[in-house]
Amino acid sequence: MNGLARANLLLLVLLAGHTADHAFNQPPRHYGLALTAPGIAGFVVTALALAMALRRSALAAPVSVAVGLSTIAGFALIHLAPSWGVFSDPYSAFSPNAVSWALVAAPMAAAALLTLVAVRQLRGESAPVRQLT
Repeated sequence: MNGLARANLLLLVLLAGHTADHAFNQPPRHYGLALTAPGIAGFVVTALALAMALRRSALAAPVSVAVGLSTIAGFALIHLAPSWGVFSDPYSAFSPNAVSWALVAAPMAAAALLTLVAVRQLRGESAPVRQLT
């Protein structure tokens, strides 16, 4: 499995964790179609980007950049920004625990990593992302 596929898979797993957190760890809230649709779309496009990366499609990297950046923006607008409309589920409206916060931060970090890996691939840089030591 190449680095772009691994980064997409990591994001997909963390999106599933975030969804499970909503279902099992957070206070019950009503999620209408306006909030459910972005989550479903996130899963679908990340899975498509993963499939493209596994097939080594020429479009895998640009699609992965779009997935990464839109995931970061989506989490920030939906969960971190104050309430602003039907697409909003701000964590400031309740008292999330550390697990909930981690399952917002981790997908955002994974999306940033995905974006970095995809941009490096677009630039023709095949070296792995350096580990912080």
